[in-house]
Amino acid sequence: MKRYRVAVIFLAAVCSLPACTSQREEGSPTGSPSADPSEEGSIVFNRSTAGKDLAVFTINLDGTEEQRIRPVGDGAILSPDGTRLMDHIPADDGRLTTSVFDIDGSGYEVLPIDDPTLQLGYGAWSPDGNRFVTDGWDETHDGRKGLYTRRSSDGGDIVRLTDAGIRYDFPMTPGGYSPDGSRILFFRPSTRAEGDGEPMDLFAVRVDGTGLQKLDPPGTTTGLVGGGIAASWSPDGRKVAVVLSSGSFWDDDARAVYAVDADGSHVKLITPRGDILSAQWSPDGRWIAFDSSDGGPHDLFLIHPDGTGLAQITSSEEDGLFSFGPVWSPDSTKLLFVRGLDELDSTDLWTVNVDGTGLSQVTHSSGSYGGYAWLPPR
Repeated sequence: MKRYRVAVIFLAAVCSLPACTSQREEGSPTGSPSADPSEEGSIVFNRSTAGKDLAVFTINLDGTEEQRIRPVGDGAILSPDGTRLMDHIPADDGRLTTSVFDIDGSGYEVLPIDDPTLQLGYGAWSPDGNRFVTDGWDETHDGRKGLYTRRSSDGGDIVRLTDAGIRYDFPMTPGGYSPDGSRILFFRPSTRAEGDGEPMDLFAVRVDGTGLQKLDPPGTTTGLVGGGIAASWSPDGRKVAVVLSSGSFWDDDARAVYAVDADGSHVKLITPRGDILSAQWSPDGRWIAFDSSDGGPHDLFLIHPDGTGLAQITSSEEDGLFSFGPVWSPDSTKLLFVRGLDELDSTDLWTVNVDGTGLSQVTHSSGSYGGYAWLPPR
């Protein structure tokens, strides 16, 4: 099995990802494809290509009007209202902090940390855009590792939520906050190891730091895949979809998607087992998108949250291209994802309707892509 893991949003690993062979079942999803691709809207994304720095871009879904916004550090994440982006960069004193800027690249600002030694890393926007949640640590004091929130306007009002001990807590990015903004999903290594490539446990915590709850059952682990695509909130915030392994996540090619209540109860197996690495709940709540492989390239699948209606959405049988990292359109009719032949650093962005029709290539600059998201209508 190939490792798809990073602590930030980029998907960086070798992918010889093999294709599931299950066929579309009765009750398959239906999409609403636009007659004119130029009417489909636009997206924002981060891209790194050979010999070029990482930068954030916008492009129409029909592949026209690609615009480079600006270079970024670890990769920019779009705000919920689509007007701003956050990035993770070193401040003047070398400590890691957050920068924010407008969608056109203007208004760039590096947020100060009102603490002499604390560092605040990558994170996620709150649903109202007023706060960030980030991982935090202090190289002079090992006991400060955990999750922190602060204002997105000026970086102030820093609030510590968790104590990771000797480990690190990694907020899910993006989408770490529940839809109502009351809770936050995050990953913590399941062993005493500190690294982001270790098997992880999935936790939820309230935004005031109370109600810490482990969501994966004893004997299972999940993984930090591409910043957090192995888990997602249901639209009503009552449940979480998560990819789990019965044992060590990265040593197991028989993982599956589960649904679990936000309090850790009622864990339900949803999908067949396979080399699965993502689980993304649709905005309308009807579907969970996931990738899977049984020995060939990964393909994308959909399934209802109750485990019915399994449908294969992409096929690698003809061209050998794998599909990975699905992101839902706001109206739940399309998926945006990376697609390529061999490696995740040699991919492009594609879209497909949820009934499997309308497979379309959006970008034509092979590289590493991350942080891709739909922009609101202009």
